[in-house]
Amino acid sequence: MIQYSWLIPAMPALAYALIAIFTRKQKALSAGISILTMATCFLMSVGIFFDLSKMDPANRLVTFGATWLQVQPWQANVGVLIDPLSVNMLLVVTFISLLVQIYSLGYMHDDERFSTYYAYLSLFTSSMLLLVVSNNYLQIFVGVGIGRSLLLLIDRILVLQA
Repeated sequence: MIQYSWLIPAMPALAYALIAIFTRKQKALSAGISILTMATCFLMSVGIFFDLSKMDPANRLVTFGATWLQVQPWQANVGVLIDPLSVNMLLVVTFISLLVQIYSLGYMHDDERFSTYYAYLSLFTSSMLLLVVSNNYLQIFVGVGIGRSLLLLIDRILVLQA
């Protein structure tokens, strides 16, 4: 299961794209995609937790990576780092996000921007999960940037509605 850990931040980003492009008018489908994605991410996190707990304590650091961009002498890598701390944070972030999304079903049911809310929530969760599993500063910067932008966007929407 650890070899698929890169899917955990990618799946909510894919859910964001699906909701934003295809299901904006279908509230139930938008919520279903987002909640099912987070439930899958949580179950994958649990699987990674058990895989990591079976490993030798001295070797509980797993990393995957690839070169994303190379301009001599600079090289940008993209990758995933899995260790006990990141697995615990994966469990916390995916579980809390799943609870928030389930709670939001009742809280947001009459809102006209229901699908947009679930799309933004999926993208925000993806950026937080990217922060958790990043193995370099460039990915951390991207995760923080996306997360901060979404918070500012949501704040702007709330100010305009007031």
